Amino acid sequence: MGSLSAMTADKLPLPAAAVVLCTVALLLLRRPILMLSLGDEQARSLGLDPVFWRGVLLTLTTLMVAAVVSVLGAVAFVGLIAPHIARLLLGRRGGPYLPLCGLVGGAVLLCADLPARGYTLPLSIFTVLLAVPVLAALLWRRKEGAYGDDA
Repeated sequence: MGSLSAMTADKLPLPAAAVVLCTVALLLLRRPILMLSLGDEQARSLGLDPVFWRGVLLTLTTLMVAAVVSVLGAVAFVGLIAPHIARLLLGRRGGPYLPLCGLVGGAVLLCADLPARGYTLPLSIFTVLLAVPVLAALLWRRKEGAYGDDA
Protein backbone atom coordinates (compact mmCIF):
# COMPACT_ATOMS: atom_id res chain seq x y z
CA MET A 1 0.00 0.00 0.00
CA GLY A 2 2.99 2.29 -0.35
CA SER A 3 5.28 3.88 2.17
CA LEU A 4 8.10 6.39 2.31
CA SER A 5 9.42 5.00 5.58
CA ALA A 6 11.75 2.46 3.93
CA MET A 7 13.07 4.96 1.39
CA THR A 8 16.83 5.45 1.63
CA ALA A 9 19.34 7.29 -0.54
CA ASP A 10 20.87 4.06 -1.86
CA LYS A 11 17.50 3.02 -3.36
CA LEU A 12 17.09 6.28 -5.26
CA PRO A 13 19.64 6.46 -8.15
CA LEU A 14 18.25 3.82 -10.53
CA PRO A 15 14.56 4.79 -10.28
CA ALA A 16 15.47 8.49 -10.39
CA ALA A 17 17.52 7.95 -13.55
CA ALA A 18 14.63 6.07 -15.17
CA VAL A 19 12.17 8.83 -14.27
CA VAL A 20 14.47 11.61 -15.49
CA LEU A 21 15.22 9.87 -18.80
CA CYS A 22 11.56 9.11 -19.47
CA THR A 23 10.54 12.65 -18.51
CA VAL A 24 13.11 14.14 -20.89
CA ALA A 25 11.88 11.82 -23.64
CA LEU A 26 8.26 12.83 -22.98
CA LEU A 27 9.16 16.51 -23.04
CA LEU A 28 10.94 16.01 -26.36
CA LEU A 29 7.81 14.29 -27.68
CA ARG A 30 5.45 17.09 -26.70
CA ARG A 31 4.47 17.81 -30.30
CA PRO A 32 3.19 14.27 -31.03
CA ILE A 33 1.48 14.32 -27.63
CA LEU A 34 -0.34 17.54 -28.53
CA MET A 35 -1.30 16.09 -31.90
CA LEU A 36 -2.71 12.98 -30.23
CA SER A 37 -4.76 15.15 -27.90
CA LEU A 38 -6.64 16.47 -30.95
CA GLY A 39 -8.03 13.00 -31.71
CA ASP A 40 -7.08 10.19 -34.06
CA GLU A 41 -8.56 11.76 -37.20
CA GLN A 42 -6.73 15.06 -36.69
CA ALA A 43 -3.49 13.31 -35.76
CA ARG A 44 -3.63 11.19 -38.93
CA SER A 45 -4.35 14.27 -41.05
CA LEU A 46 -1.23 15.86 -39.54
CA GLY A 47 0.86 12.83 -40.57
CA LEU A 48 1.03 11.06 -37.21
CA ASP A 49 0.45 7.34 -36.65
CA PRO A 50 -1.69 7.33 -33.47
CA VAL A 51 -1.22 3.62 -32.73
CA PHE A 52 2.57 3.83 -32.86
CA TRP A 53 2.83 7.02 -30.82
CA ARG A 54 0.37 5.79 -28.19
CA GLY A 55 2.57 2.70 -27.82
CA VAL A 56 5.68 4.86 -27.38
CA LEU A 57 3.98 7.11 -24.83
CA LEU A 58 2.48 4.18 -22.95
CA THR A 59 5.89 2.49 -22.78
CA LEU A 60 7.59 5.61 -21.43
CA THR A 61 4.94 6.32 -18.82
CA THR A 62 4.81 2.66 -17.77
CA LEU A 63 8.59 2.66 -17.23
CA MET A 64 8.31 5.79 -15.09
CA VAL A 65 5.49 4.41 -12.96
CA ALA A 66 7.21 1.04 -12.60
CA ALA A 67 10.42 2.72 -11.43
CA VAL A 68 8.61 4.68 -8.74
CA VAL A 69 6.37 1.83 -7.62
CA SER A 70 9.37 -0.50 -7.36
CA VAL A 71 10.83 1.56 -4.51
CA LEU A 72 7.77 3.26 -3.06
CA GLY A 73 4.90 0.83 -3.55
CA ALA A 74 1.48 1.70 -4.88
CA VAL A 75 0.13 4.99 -3.56
CA ALA A 76 -3.51 5.70 -4.38
CA PHE A 77 -4.99 8.91 -5.82
CA VAL A 78 -1.86 11.10 -6.07
CA GLY A 79 -1.76 10.92 -9.86
CA LEU A 80 -5.50 11.50 -9.98
CA ILE A 81 -5.83 14.58 -7.80
CA ALA A 82 -2.50 16.38 -8.41
CA PRO A 83 -3.41 17.52 -11.96
CA HIS A 84 -6.83 18.72 -10.80
CA ILE A 85 -5.33 20.71 -7.92
CA ALA A 86 -2.72 22.16 -10.29
CA ARG A 87 -5.44 23.20 -12.72
CA LEU A 88 -7.42 24.82 -9.91
CA LEU A 89 -4.29 26.73 -8.82
CA LEU A 90 -3.22 27.73 -12.33
CA GLY A 91 -6.65 28.23 -13.84
CA ARG A 92 -5.66 26.63 -17.15
CA ARG A 93 -3.42 24.07 -18.73
CA GLY A 94 -0.18 24.97 -20.43
CA GLY A 95 2.93 26.82 -19.43
CA PRO A 96 4.03 25.68 -15.98
CA TYR A 97 1.19 23.15 -15.69
CA LEU A 98 3.32 19.98 -15.88
CA PRO A 99 5.95 21.07 -13.33
CA LEU A 100 3.16 22.30 -11.06
CA CYS A 101 1.50 18.86 -11.27
CA GLY A 102 4.76 17.30 -10.09
CA LEU A 103 5.13 19.77 -7.24
CA VAL A 104 1.53 19.33 -6.14
CA GLY A 105 1.88 15.55 -6.30
CA GLY A 106 4.99 15.73 -4.13
CA ALA A 107 3.24 18.04 -1.67
CA VAL A 108 0.22 15.72 -1.43
CA LEU A 109 2.54 12.78 -0.87
CA LEU A 110 4.46 14.55 1.88
CA CYS A 111 1.28 15.80 3.55
CA ALA A 112 -0.03 12.25 3.61
CA ASP A 113 3.29 10.79 4.80
CA LEU A 114 3.44 12.85 7.99
CA PRO A 115 0.36 11.31 9.63
CA ALA A 116 1.14 7.91 8.08
CA ARG A 117 4.44 7.82 9.98
CA GLY A 118 2.83 9.09 13.16
CA TYR A 119 0.12 6.44 13.16
CA THR A 120 2.24 3.76 11.40
CA LEU A 121 -0.50 3.21 8.83
CA PRO A 122 -0.15 2.77 5.06
CA LEU A 123 0.39 5.95 3.09
CA SER A 124 -2.54 5.25 0.76
CA ILE A 125 -5.04 5.65 3.59
CA PHE A 126 -4.02 9.27 4.04
CA THR A 127 -3.76 10.05 0.31
CA VAL A 128 -7.36 8.84 -0.01
CA LEU A 129 -8.37 11.07 2.91
CA LEU A 130 -6.76 14.02 1.12
CA ALA A 131 -8.31 13.06 -2.22
CA VAL A 132 -11.92 12.70 -1.14
CA PRO A 133 -12.54 16.44 -0.50
CA VAL A 134 -10.81 17.38 -3.76
CA LEU A 135 -12.82 14.90 -5.80
CA ALA A 136 -16.04 15.91 -4.04
CA ALA A 137 -15.34 19.58 -4.85
CA LEU A 138 -14.65 18.70 -8.49
CA LEU A 139 -17.90 16.74 -8.75
CA TRP A 140 -19.79 19.60 -7.11
CA ARG A 141 -18.29 22.11 -9.55
CA ARG A 142 -19.19 19.88 -12.47
CA LYS A 143 -22.74 19.57 -11.16
CA GLU A 144 -22.94 23.35 -10.90
CA GLY A 145 -21.69 23.67 -14.49
CA ALA A 146 -18.37 25.34 -13.67
CA TYR A 147 -16.67 23.39 -16.47
CA GLY A 148 -19.29 24.30 -19.04
CA ASP A 149 -20.80 20.80 -19.02
CA ASP A 150 -24.48 20.05 -18.87
CA ALA A 151 -24.01 17.50 -16.08
